[in-house]
Amino acid sequence: MRRTLPLLLLALAACDDGSPEPTAQAADMLRDMGAADMAPVDAADPDQQVPDAALPDAARPDAAPDQGPPPRCSAPPPAPLQPDGPAPAPASPHRGVDAWEQASWATLRDHLLTEADVQWVATWDHATARLVIHGGPLGGRVQVLVARGEDGLPTDVQGDLAAIFPATDAGVLGDWASLNAAYMPIEGERGGWLPAAHQTWPLPLLRLLSLFDAPDAPDAAYGLWPWAQATIGTHGGLDLLQSRATFILSGAGARQGVVLDAVPTLPDVIPTVLAALAAPTTAGVGPDGTYADGLHLRRQDGWPRWEALDLDPCVRAKHAVVILFDGLMANEINHLALDDDAGGDLPTFRALAQGGVVYRHGAVVGFPSMSAPGHTTAGTGLWPGHHGVVGNSFWGRAERAEVNPFSILADPTTALTNPEALWALYERMIAGEGVETLSDAVHRAFGPYDPETGAGAYTAVFNEVTLGGADWTTLDHFGAGDEKLGAQKASLSEYQLADRLALVQLQSLLRQADKPVPTTVQLSFVATDGAGESTGPHSDTVREVLADLDGHLGRIREAYAARGALDDTLFVLVSDHGMARQQPGATGSARAVLRAGVPVRHVGSGQIWFATAELRAERVDATVTVQAVAHDDGRPLVGATLTCAGCEPAEAITDAEGRATLAAPGEATLTLTAPGYPPATLTVP
Repeated sequence: MRRTLPLLLLALAACDDGSPEPTAQAADMLRDMGAADMAPVDAADPDQQVPDAALPDAARPDAAPDQGPPPRCSAPPPAPLQPDGPAPAPASPHRGVDAWEQASWATLRDHLLTEADVQWVATWDHATARLVIHGGPLGGRVQVLVARGEDGLPTDVQGDLAAIFPATDAGVLGDWASLNAAYMPIEGERGGWLPAAHQTWPLPLLRLLSLFDAPDAPDAAYGLWPWAQATIGTHGGLDLLQSRATFILSGAGARQGVVLDAVPTLPDVIPTVLAALAAPTTAGVGPDGTYADGLHLRRQDGWPRWEALDLDPCVRAKHAVVILFDGLMANEINHLALDDDAGGDLPTFRALAQGGVVYRHGAVVGFPSMSAPGHTTAGTGLWPGHHGVVGNSFWGRAERAEVNPFSILADPTTALTNPEALWALYERMIAGEGVETLSDAVHRAFGPYDPETGAGAYTAVFNEVTLGGADWTTLDHFGAGDEKLGAQKASLSEYQLADRLALVQLQSLLRQADKPVPTTVQLSFVATDGAGESTGPHSDTVREVLADLDGHLGRIREAYAARGALDDTLFVLVSDHGMARQQPGATGSARAVLRAGVPVRHVGSGQIWFATAELRAERVDATVTVQAVAHDDGRPLVGATLTCAGCEPAEAITDAEGRATLAAPGEATLTLTAPGYPPATLTVP
């Protein structure tokens, strides 16, 4: 949906009050979730109700035909929609490497595997239709091949995956004591860095496979060892702590006082919010890449975490506030919010965590574990390769230019003078086939907001990139840099200014009596990321920032209380990725890619897009016409040099269409030389 986009956007959109309850699947799912501390539903307890969907029709509160409309909490779920849309768009033909890119891939791979800081290198290989991963300890590098099954998930793994990723369990080192004991201490600091013996890499194959599904998927991806970056606090990798996002639920619709050992993923957040709001389900593309019904999003990679929700149908949330703390690692906030010996003064965090549901091991994020992909996953319920935002910056193949997702938020001048340009960028990045934001899904589920009657849903988004479909947004200065060489990051004070402005925007909206209390609010606080990167995930600076944000949380709750909506509101605290302290003296960086000497279009977020040339030839009798083009977009390469063994003349320069014609009575071997590209060779029989 395209709209005029001033710095403060107010446009009325959608929603109705239909509100189904959890299906009968919910109770079954609870038994399969591995939540040992989950209280079972007890039909004998008069204070603990069984969801209506699990009752026979005659036992439903709304079964009597003469009692009028049933109360909201007892409405049965509507029949799910049947799949009726197109299949997902095919993956980009340019993802990974094909025959023209094999030489660049081989050179890059062989170089990176000599770098002590590089753990793994991966690509999607067109020749074998497999994910190919190389890595492991120096002196013992191995190759692993992974196919994609009919269900879209990894299958037929060939090779020793454990040699590259020795452990993949996400449910470890969840409490502060065990993590602190595993750390290698750093003098004068709290915590430390996590050595190899305690590292683990959750869901590596699923996360890498999904990455290469994106329209702008890279040609190759790589990862440094989790402690080896030349920084203090780092994220972006596949390892446990960089991948461990915060996930806490509290308030209406959530269970109370529970710490869960089950390990969700970040794509689970939005389906869980929609389930807590009793949103009706729909049909679309499910986590296995095939059509399904019973989904909360038209394209969905996660599932509702029913073990975190109160299944009493009369305690559904009417409002939800999803607050994302950029770069906040779950171990740190869980320790501060739950442990009496943690220190610090975070009364609001502690009240929310201790009165709600805390996931001990956080939620596993996608790859790369960077801000823009993580924010978009938390707002769409999709892995980065499926929503399309694959980095803080990435190569836009159609534009032949770098795409920066945060320019949506960081460019208020363009928002005021050329808002259509920003909406075009948003739709180009996120609004792919079937992709819904939380606001989109809420509007579809509940219908348009009617200012006359107050019926329907109203949504607001602050400091977030997934602003599509929202009724109220603010394009705030996000101040985001990326790991591109030479990029400048915002200062901590700029991050804190963005956080305060976001708080003011929400307070202002809630004070307007003519505006409804939003059905959903999405809000990001970003200072936690700047603090963690500059001083480490457990530093005093992080704790000072959290103390400031605790005050923000308190003021948000006061604003909801002032509107009489606090008791009906679910608060969901998440983050976009985790954070890992690096070993002091580490030197790893993206410069390892540049040292390989392979021409590239872009390097960012652990991904590489090659600059590759392609030759196309056509023979007519003794004449060969050759065209030189950029391999990824077919753009003609003008003024390139062609040399030919077996041709007359033996050398030619391509014209304005990238073409040259040569006499070649027999077999001819053509070699292209063009600035910014590796040589390309083609033999014409």
